[in-house]
Amino acid sequence: MEKGARWRRVLRAGPQQLFVATGAALAAAMVLVLAQPVGGSTKTVVDPANDRAGMSAAVQATGSISGAVRFVGSPPDPAILQMAADPFCLTAHQGEIVTVDNLVVNDNGTLRWVFVHVRDPRAAGRSASPPPPVELNQVACVYQPRVLGMQAGATIKITNSDNTLHNVNVQPANNPSFNIAQPIPGMSIERSFASPEIMIPVKCDVHGWMQAYVGVLPHSFFAVTGGDGAFDISGLPPGDYVVEAWHETLGTRTLNVSVTAGAAANADFSFGNER
Repeated sequence: MEKGARWRRVLRAGPQQLFVATGAALAAAMVLVLAQPVGGSTKTVVDPANDRAGMSAAVQATGSISGAVRFVGSPPDPAILQMAADPFCLTAHQGEIVTVDNLVVNDNGTLRWVFVHVRDPRAAGRSASPPPPVELNQVACVYQPRVLGMQAGATIKITNSDNTLHNVNVQPANNPSFNIAQPIPGMSIERSFASPEIMIPVKCDVHGWMQAYVGVLPHSFFAVTGGDGAFDISGLPPGDYVVEAWHETLGTRTLNVSVTAGAAANADFSFGNER
């Protein structure tokens, strides 16, 4: 009776009051519907504007480390790969001069294939889950890429894209080893490494020049330098970190870097023939 009396008073008050009351009732009903359990759980409706604001605040609460890896001195002359033992490899590079890429100095004086990572164990556990998969390919009798990074527990897919026999010989120090033949083009295998390790060598026994390296970390704060020698590691919480740069033939360098929220800290490394 009390509820009915309230609506009779609204009707006597006129159309405008009826519209306001009806709108309030509909809004209340929508709140009740959205709050009802869906499949045994309560559905939360997020305002897109608030969601974007939250994401922006999260980005601003972190910082990054960026820089370049330079080679000091005169770069050595690259050795020429001898592929005559396998006619397929020779034909795949017909008309090209293929050199060993274990020390590649870019045109701007920087180094390619340098693995840069945050060494501080505090960075572990701050990465998104699950870790993204990575790929290593064998193309024209060369591993592509030569250096890559991945998170522990992620999947690595290794593919033979050549019409010739390759074998994937992986001999880690902290993870199980494997040696698998891939005689057919398009064949691939998938593996994962549970324990962090820098670096895991990958080779092909059929073609002795084929070499790659995989860096396995408990977090995602790493990068590999490319044709410009630069790197960028983002999403780091503010703090002091030890950053390490690893090169296949030149060893490692470390820098102490302070990261502040919303800013990019600089970290430039230098390598040379002399330590």
